[in-house]
Amino acid sequence: MPTNTSPVAAPALSSTEQAEIAAVPARMVAAWATHDARAFADLFTQDGTLILPGVYKKGRDEIREFMSAAYAGPYQGTRVTGSPIDVKPLADGAVALLTMGGVLAPGETELSDPAAIRASWILVRREGRWLLAVYQNCPRDGAIGLGLGATGARGRPRRITGGCRHLVAARVQAMAEDQAEARVAGQY
Repeated sequence: MPTNTSPVAAPALSSTEQAEIAAVPARMVAAWATHDARAFADLFTQDGTLILPGVYKKGRDEIREFMSAAYAGPYQGTRVTGSPIDVKPLADGAVALLTMGGVLAPGETELSDPAAIRASWILVRREGRWLLAVYQNCPRDGAIGLGLGATGARGRPRRITGGCRHLVAARVQAMAEDQAEARVAGQY
């Protein structure tokens, strides 16, 4: 059976479409700034997927519940930053958007190298707007050998090792654990 293996050219994006696509990360930054889990989840299609290291959530409800808990827990007081680095049209009404950014822990004003991420966004045009079908991120520089969270207040090893880990959330969690250990030990 003959098959067509020649690539199909994706349609070029208009300047309006490019601006609309580039605005999606800005909408995520705005939702995060107010820790608005509903606005964050509304960036996704109804059956959209959120993939973070160790996290897989499918559908707006799961994403909203996850972000609500995260904003009350490890992401409390954090900010997020990100900007597009490339847009790849896939088909009419579908693009891959690549961004670089990360999560700023409370009190941080600059993104540290270990907290920097690269993200892949698969956006589809639905109901007149660009929505996330899939969002996935991982550390920009990898996690191997960074020594983040190597030991806690009592010298216990931390479980932040190689691979694609969500370093900022782990770092914030490690700081909270260190503070709790220090309180128990009477050091804080």
